[in-house]
Amino acid sequence: MKILYITTPGEEYLEDQILIGLRRKFGANCVDYPRKDQVYERSFTIKKRLYGHGFTVWNSLPEIKIDRTNIPSRINVLSI
Repeated sequence: MKILYITTPGEEYLEDQILIGLRRKFGANCVDYPRKDQVYERSFTIKKRLYGHGFTVWNSLPEIKIDRTNIPSRINVLSI
């Protein structure tokens, strides 16, 4: 099973925490799109610019290889 987790730009801490939980449970089978940069270890987001400095979600996920290319064309829609 693959999970496509549609995200929003910037920090949204409930959304970010759900992503962290899904990623820890399903690994690379959970794809965040677009990438939530602030939750990854190699984040380009400056901590001081985040509300609450990112609390405990900033830099909390390890970098793993995830293919985010052509997501819209790769979605399979099943009709009932």
